[in-house]
Amino acid sequence: MAFLSSVRSAATTSALLVIVIAILAGGASRAEVPGWLAVTIVALGAVVWLVWVTPPGALAIDRGALWFAAACVAVPLVQLVPLPFGIWSNLPGRALEVTAFKAAGLDGWLPISTTPGRTLLAALGLIAPFCAFLITAQLDQRGRQRLIVVIVAFALASALLGLLQVAGGEGSVLRFFRVTANDAGVGFFANPNHQATLLMAAVPLAVVAFIERLPRRGLVPPPMIAALAAVIVFLAVGMLLTWSRAGLVFLAIVTVGSILLLPDLLPDGRRRLMTQRRLLVVGALAICGLVALGMVTLGTDAVEDAVREQGGARVDNIPVFLRIALDFVPFGSGLGSFDPVFRTYETLDMVNPRYLNQAHNEPAQLLIEAGLFGAALMLGFAVWWGRRARDAWRAQPADLEVTLRRAAMLSASLFLIHSFVDYPLRTPSAAVVFAVLCALMLPANTRALRQDRARR
Repeated sequence: MAFLSSVRSAATTSALLVIVIAILAGGASRAEVPGWLAVTIVALGAVVWLVWVTPPGALAIDRGALWFAAACVAVPLVQLVPLPFGIWSNLPGRALEVTAFKAAGLDGWLPISTTPGRTLLAALGLIAPFCAFLITAQLDQRGRQRLIVVIVAFALASALLGLLQVAGGEGSVLRFFRVTANDAGVGFFANPNHQATLLMAAVPLAVVAFIERLPRRGLVPPPMIAALAAVIVFLAVGMLLTWSRAGLVFLAIVTVGSILLLPDLLPDGRRRLMTQRRLLVVGALAICGLVALGMVTLGTDAVEDAVREQGGARVDNIPVFLRIALDFVPFGSGLGSFDPVFRTYETLDMVNPRYLNQAHNEPAQLLIEAGLFGAALMLGFAVWWGRRARDAWRAQPADLEVTLRRAAMLSASLFLIHSFVDYPLRTPSAAVVFAVLCALMLPANTRALRQDRARR
């Protein structure tokens, strides 16, 4: 009972439970895959339990994040409010639906969203990441360290699973989803690009876990250096097996970023052995070698074709996305409505085997689905993110807690960058991991520690 009554233990247990279930069950973005429901139920139950065992005043709540969460929830709820047909028919972008309803002789009350069922599912999908953020924000430094170790461990497990999937061929029974990339190592995910993002996001966290275990004095033991190198190389190999072009870019980003994390935590004696300049040189060579390996693995022709066919097509679609967004200003077409709405704008010359069920451009898709409210949400998040990043990098002196915040910012930035060319945050597991990383950008919670000490 003492374990259950401990605020710190409850927060750590809840966070670990949510992250484990999210990674194991939430690897697909399609609503018909039931894993998202399991993730949502577990996350909501974990929050209820944490609030139940936490004394009043011990919860740490970031007000900026709280307002942002409230705004995110308000958007789909407003889009689901029924309106009289006379008002609804005058909303922007409803001409086709109005014609169909009038032809059918229907004139009932209708919500703002063109796909209310999908919008409701999108609203429910927000529960798990918001719960994950709230739970992680309650962790003290020890709980944070345990959490990042678990994330790295599951990233390694996902990389190993991807390796076994590739070894088993396209008919491997280790692939968990029916709609997936049968020739790639997807791990716990359905989309190989999302697997690549998770593996690369784990690299800075692995570096922090390594730093946390450094001896206070003396030289860094060679076995520790070898272990960290082995972890990073294995994650990089797992990324290469996804055949993800974005993963190569992320590999370069996390290599440079992780190098910049090391010097601040090195005592003076070891700083002479591992200066920032030397680390940058070694890191640059490592980047060149791994990117070259990736090019050889993927094949230059495959990379060129992918850039031309996929990248070019996605860039060409941006004017269409902007036209759709303008047609539905100011309310948007409804969260989750991109697929059916885009079909009404898709022309014959745009049709090809690589169909778009998402925009592969999160800012554009939010403008389409949420209109000016989506633009406001993105602006609000950018302000919050900028302030948290500024606080993390300005904090002095740099200690383990500060370095963890910086590493979390670096890892979370990969999800944001990837969102400009894909949709990782529409996958429950990636959304939960991203929310956890955002919470880790905040200072560690000391209220729970003080509360536990007072109770003793």
